[in-house]
Amino acid sequence: MLFYKPISWKVNFGIYRFLNASQEIKSYILLNTGGGYTFESKGISFFLLPEVRLLGVRELVLGTGIDTGILFQGKLISFLLSINPGKYFVGFSQKSYAYVSSGLDYHFKRNLSLRLKWDFQRVGKYNSGTLDISVNVYF
Repeated sequence: MLFYKPISWKVNFGIYRFLNASQEIKSYILLNTGGGYTFESKGISFFLLPEVRLLGVRELVLGTGIDTGILFQGKLISFLLSINPGKYFVGFSQKSYAYVSSGLDYHFKRNLSLRLKWDFQRVGKYNSGTLDISVNVYF
């Protein structure tokens, strides 16, 4: 078992769409950051990253959670599964959240892949999900 050094970290910043308590999809500016540990066993990486989520436009939303998951990166296929439960403390009337994301990539060449990605979010008791198919070109 190999631990990655130094600690693993993530930063997401952008405009994201979330389901609010009125079951409306609203756009928010999101800053999501966290750090933790990743370890590898037999070519599969496992990660555990506590995080802070800050969203805003007209209102400020603050939450904390933990991003856990597995990642496999092969020559022909890559797979990612991430499960991310947490709580909002300021700004949303729906206090709990959970995000699940999975992606499967087929690598045609070193710089070209086809990705199938599924995302699910639950904020309070409201659910939404997306399914994406994309072609990725790396340079």
